[in-house]
Amino acid sequence: MKNIGANMAALLIVLIVVFFVGRIFLLADVQRQLEQSEGELEQYRTTQTEIDAEYEKLKERVKNADVPLRSNKLLIAGQEASLLRSTLDLGGKSLRLNSYAMLPSFRVKPAESDSYSDSPAQSPGSPEEMPQLDDQGMPVGLAADDDEEWPGVEVIPVKMTFTSTYRSFGKFLSDAGKNMPVNAVRSMDLLLKSDGIVKGTLIMNFPVAENGN
Repeated sequence: MKNIGANMAALLIVLIVVFFVGRIFLLADVQRQLEQSEGELEQYRTTQTEIDAEYEKLKERVKNADVPLRSNKLLIAGQEASLLRSTLDLGGKSLRLNSYAMLPSFRVKPAESDSYSDSPAQSPGSPEEMPQLDDQGMPVGLAADDDEEWPGVEVIPVKMTFTSTYRSFGKFLSDAGKNMPVNAVRSMDLLLKSDGIVKGTLIMNFPVAENGN
C-alpha cells in the first residue's frame, strides 16, 4: 500500500511538473506568435501609410498634369504637359509617337496695317481734323505716350515624329481640331508607304490664353 501511495504521489508530482512546463512552453509560443503578429501589423501600417502617400501624389499628378486636355478653347498656361496625354488619347493605339518635344515659345500679334484696314481712308485734299481740347487745353481722347504696348499672344509649338496608318492619322488631325485646345498645323512632313503606313514629322502651334482665361 505504501508503494502504491508513493507511486501515486510521484505520478501526481510528474503530472504537475509536466503541466507547468507545458504551460510555460505554450505561453512562450503564444507570446512569440503575439509578437510576430504585432510586427506584421506594424509593417502593414507602414505599408498602408506609404500607399496612402503614393495615392495622394498620384491624385495630385492627375489633377495638375495628367488629365488630358479635351477642349476647343485656348491652352491655359501651366497645362502644357497635358498635351502629350491628349495626343496619345486621340491618336489611339494606331498612332505611335517616336519623339515628342515642346519647342521654345514665341509671341505673335497682328500687323499694325491690319488693325487699320477697316477704317475709311482719308482723302488727300481734305484738311486734317483738329482734336477737341479740354479746359486745360489738352487733347481729349488721345492715348498717353507711356502706354505699354501689347506684347501679343504667346504660342507654344509642339513637334512630334510618328508612325501611323492613313486612316488613324487623318482621324487624329480631325479630332485634334475639335477636341484639343485651339491649334494650327505649322508644318507637316509625311512619308507615305504602299502598305498603308505613314511616317512623318508634325509641328502644331498652340496659342496660350492670357491670364489663364
